[in-house]
Amino acid sequence: MMYLGMFFVILGMAFAIFLMIFAIAIIFDDGGIYSIIYGSIGLIILLSLFIWTDTGNGIVKKINIFHRNTPAENISKRLDQLNQLNSGLQQKLIEVRQLQREYKKGIIELKKEIYVESQKNSIVTYSQAASNVRINYDLQLIQRRIALIKKMDDTELRLINGIEQVRFISLQTRDDLGIAKAFTGKEAKQLLKDINKTIDEYSPDSKEINLDINESMLIPLEQIWQSLQTEIKNQ
Repeated sequence: MMYLGMFFVILGMAFAIFLMIFAIAIIFDDGGIYSIIYGSIGLIILLSLFIWTDTGNGIVKKINIFHRNTPAENISKRLDQLNQLNSGLQQKLIEVRQLQREYKKGIIELKKEIYVESQKNSIVTYSQAASNVRINYDLQLIQRRIALIKKMDDTELRLINGIEQVRFISLQTRDDLGIAKAFTGKEAKQLLKDINKTIDEYSPDSKEINLDINESMLIPLEQIWQSLQTEIKNQ
């Protein structure tokens, strides 16, 4: 994009200069009014390009051809990204905690259902429970939800750490903005490197909650059954 913009700017300047030279040339060939028209158009194009480049109100500045950001400008842009990242992480933390509450509530309901079904059918052993379709399915649902809650606990911790990391780097960035003009190139690059590392590390967490689980995360069904029986006895 930068090189394409530069090409059009150079092309525009070349065309403007050509018109002005052409206008001068036809003066000697009795060009009259045409000389004034061509010369004026060329001058307007040339001045417009310089004005756009200087003020940033046109295509030249927008595509950053002639404008080189200062360390303070670069850091300020990253600070905006950090603020957006923090908002995203905060929102995902709210979503995760809501899911945790819903899944825990669901497990309580399933345990009640297993208890009622066990009492109804005089089920006291795991082999009997495994043979009962409803209890077996309920145990599998509890098994999966326990794994998901564990995954959510890990995700919650990562989000909290991410929020604290973003908060720290944001405060550091705000402090350093005050002295950015005094930065050496090396100091500015190091700060930008730290900011970019934080953004790259936690950006995925701010966009999507990863709750993938595998077989190794699943507690054996019999263990869940035994734990449930212990809970019943201790009530």
